[in-house]
Amino acid sequence: MELFELLNANDELTAKLKVPKSTFLDDFNNIFNTGDFTDVTVTCKGQRFNAHKTVLAARSPVFAAMFRSKMKEAESCLIDITDMEADILMEMLKEPKHFRQRGCCLTACTDGS
Repeated sequence: MELFELLNANDELTAKLKVPKSTFLDDFNNIFNTGDFTDVTVTCKGQRFNAHKTVLAARSPVFAAMFRSKMKEAESCLIDITDMEADILMEMLKEPKHFRQRGCCLTACTDGS
């Protein structure tokens, strides 16, 4: 794909930058679905989910602090979440735009933010 398009308007040559469509969310979903490069396991209500520390830390200051510390979860790369339903956790891990930190709890966003 050409990154620039040359335009000739009124005998003046100008360049217009073409910005390709972002594939970030598709790429992110692909690494979640394939499990490629996961480095932490999150368990919830008997279910196991492979995840990426960098994504969890970027979306939650609690996870970021956990991974920077000497907490057992950081050392073992195993996190057990007991105060959430497994299907909600799976959606949060799959679509990071659907979760954020609220107070001391990691909660799903239901208001579209």
